[in-house]
Amino acid sequence: MENFQTDIDQQYPVPSGVLRRAFHRTLSLLANWSPLLAEVTFLPYLVFPFVKLFHSNLLVCFEVVATFLCNWCENWCCFLPYPPINVLNVAENVLAYHDRDLLLHYVKHGITGEVYIWPLLYTVFSEIVEKDQWLQLWDHIFSNPPCFMLYLSVALNIVARKRLIVLTHSDQIKDFFENENLYQVNTMIQKAYYIQQNTPLDLTPESIIPTEFLPLLKGNYSRIFNPKRSLSIQQMSRDTILPTGYSIQL
Repeated sequence: MENFQTDIDQQYPVPSGVLRRAFHRTLSLLANWSPLLAEVTFLPYLVFPFVKLFHSNLLVCFEVVATFLCNWCENWCCFLPYPPINVLNVAENVLAYHDRDLLLHYVKHGITGEVYIWPLLYTVFSEIVEKDQWLQLWDHIFSNPPCFMLYLSVALNIVARKRLIVLTHSDQIKDFFENENLYQVNTMIQKAYYIQQNTPLDLTPESIIPTEFLPLLKGNYSRIFNPKRSLSIQQMSRDTILPTGYSIQL
């Protein structure tokens, strides 16, 4: 736990004293609630946008993030310390169905879902839009099944395809998603609904992403974020995961 706290400033420095204290406190609460979260290196990126929104009420902040983790993120931690290969594989298959040419462009240049899907998810879209647009996105994320967030990440790639399809290196794609502000939020949301309604059942994420919403229990936090790990860290190696995890249906 001490190392978890010590590394935060290096990994995700926050200059503001008020925000910094709220940020560290929220991360500490989450790690005490579920010790597994101390291993989750992307947690600061996920938590900080909510801290910015709810820093004046840390209880609300904790409950919102904990609820999100339990309902949206259980499959994000199956392959720790690696990204959720199963989730990214589904996203790639959905992209292949709705924009085959863009997916083939990514495959041709060795660009995987770790580059064009995963950062959108673990930063909860906070790096691509302004605050008002981010809140607009979250109105739709929280009012839809958890798999809608995956559809949004695919929709963003399709909406931005004219700019993405000329990029041929992973670093260029990373820079695009870290530095671009997407102002076509309404188009992105409309495309996500289209994908949700027009994706064949055998490609939908429902098989790995729960559809039933489960709130935190009133009066206690007995529901702990404790996803099933597909393999122990000692057993895992990237060489054994990637060949099966990235079998894209084209």
